[in-house]
Amino acid sequence: MSNIIDYLTWRGDIPLSCMPFNAADNLVLSLLAYILFENVMSKDDKLTVRQAAIKLSWRSNDFGVMKSDNMRLLRELSSGTRFGDAMICHCVNEIDTSEEKQFAAITICLDDGTCFIAYRGTDNTLIGWKEDFNLSFISPVPAQTASVRYLRDVAEQTAGAFRIGGHSKGGNLAIYAASQCGPLIQDRIIAIYGNDGPGLDDATFMSEGYARIKDRFFSFVPQSSIIGMLLQHQENYAVVISHAIGLFQHNPYTWQVNRAGFDIVDAIRPGSRYVDTTLKNWLSSVSVDKRMVFVDTLYAVLSATNATTLQELTVQWWKNAYVMLMKIKGIDSQTRKLIIGVLIELVKAAVGSRTSVTPQVHQSNDTSPQ
Repeated sequence: MSNIIDYLTWRGDIPLSCMPFNAADNLVLSLLAYILFENVMSKDDKLTVRQAAIKLSWRSNDFGVMKSDNMRLLRELSSGTRFGDAMICHCVNEIDTSEEKQFAAITICLDDGTCFIAYRGTDNTLIGWKEDFNLSFISPVPAQTASVRYLRDVAEQTAGAFRIGGHSKGGNLAIYAASQCGPLIQDRIIAIYGNDGPGLDDATFMSEGYARIKDRFFSFVPQSSIIGMLLQHQENYAVVISHAIGLFQHNPYTWQVNRAGFDIVDAIRPGSRYVDTTLKNWLSSVSVDKRMVFVDTLYAVLSATNATTLQELTVQWWKNAYVMLMKIKGIDSQTRKLIIGVLIELVKAAVGSRTSVTPQVHQSNDTSPQ
């Protein structure tokens, strides 16, 4: 079973002029956004992928979530001709706990004259996950607003056409920014890629901006997608084979590729449809105020441990679990009942996501633009 690293082994030495941009390339560049380039360059700096790899070669803690895979990705990219000389620029990272914002993005200028704007998905900070949860009752969240501003800023400072993409929340930001950036910038956009990212709210789907560009959206989700099925998806999505189970399929390094793009199947697994239905039923049946209470209370429970990242939360987990249990005991009965009830439903949904079917594989079904 081959993944995106294998794709770079096969295609890393083939320039875009010989083999045009495809969906697998989108995932490669979207994953670059997880690497903490902001620690070795400023917003105004420009580095080739090869130069950035040299700067980061002794900084193993700057590869973000999926650390070891990201290190291999950058190493493969820097050694090849396809993206080794691509220029990384407009690197930004904005974390604001008071605004509940986690936003980061980079722009990659390619040798075919186009730019790829890559939005970072949720990092390992609790505030980043809190902003994800806020998507269930706030639109736009601060990161979505920042994604539009970033796209406009980059468009003012560059010429030529764009592709835009991201993984997880980064995919949501890519689609939101492209739909809200205005017609002049939209005319320069070739394609927008969402890789297992949450959907959008109804108001965004009904906007004129979304209608103008909806035929350029390309979404990809794994067979047991959970994150990518959150909220509403009106754009078409293709289903990618993953060799992982359930929630672990959200890791894009488990996605199966071939030399032309992704290995595509006909439909998501029944378990993923069950998760999708469970979450959407909850979102539609619970008022916005109750969603907000649930999310704010859950975050308060997690924050009571004084952890700021997921890694810190797992250190001495037994003590953190005790702190969280004590925090839940202090919550009023109605809110506590809501939190416990929702968590039970989500656990049931996660168990349901393990249901599997035998996929019908399409070796190459890449409909993204060249």
